[in-house]
Amino acid sequence: MRSKNKVCVDVRGMTIVIWNKHPGLNHMPLTWKIETNRYIGRLQALPVRISEASSILSSLNMTLPRNFGGGVRTNLMVQLVLFNIGSLRAAHDLTKAAELLFCKGIIASVCLQLRLLYEFWGATALASALCDRVRDAANFEDAASLREVVIPVRRLVGGSRFAVKLPWGGETNTKSFNIMNFIQHLEKYEPGTQNDYDFLCEACHPSYFQQTYFWMAGSAGDNWNNDVFREHAHTILEQLILAGERATLGLIKATEHVTAVSKPFVVTAE
Repeated sequence: MRSKNKVCVDVRGMTIVIWNKHPGLNHMPLTWKIETNRYIGRLQALPVRISEASSILSSLNMTLPRNFGGGVRTNLMVQLVLFNIGSLRAAHDLTKAAELLFCKGIIASVCLQLRLLYEFWGATALASALCDRVRDAANFEDAASLREVVIPVRRLVGGSRFAVKLPWGGETNTKSFNIMNFIQHLEKYEPGTQNDYDFLCEACHPSYFQQTYFWMAGSAGDNWNNDVFREHAHTILEQLILAGERATLGLIKATEHVTAVSKPFVVTAE
């Protein structure tokens, strides 16, 4: 039996058929689950890989409170390692949320999680580059060192756009980096990053067509019986998952570099 509340909307040749759910329609197959099942294993692997990356940093024994000593160089390295640890925590939550949302068919929201993952990857990649600057700096008092090393670390770790309460009292008063600084940094070393980020952003903005495509791919829009849409949907879902995989692997690579560069200064500092 068909519902009388059937609605058809034509979007550039892609017909959406929406049925009100009621007991008489429980036999209808959930096509979106069948079509999207191929991507779930790859999404589930992302938080697992992030957890494994966290174990890389465990070799640095960053249990707090702890007296690191060692002067300015060690202090800056410690800040960058702690920032990396925080990025991995956030990345694990983001990838886990992406997995759960995807499995529920709320696919448009997955784009937001992976967009944020790219931002944390970019920030950690910058932390990785700053570790090199801290290691190689001759001193931390001249104007060049302050401009190229000390101030960027301060902005990355303690910067904010909104006053945030500090654990030791007071509030943050350093301006943070713009998100696009992170993405532009990535693009220098990982060409194509900007394109991936723009793709994810488009689904996070009030972009009617991109939002509609991801909605059609999920549980509410379920338009997989439309062959024209089906082909396009698999194209954008593959691009979505590849973006998540790329950001995860990039974040792990940056973490490995932060660990290797900081270890001689952090582990020996007691």
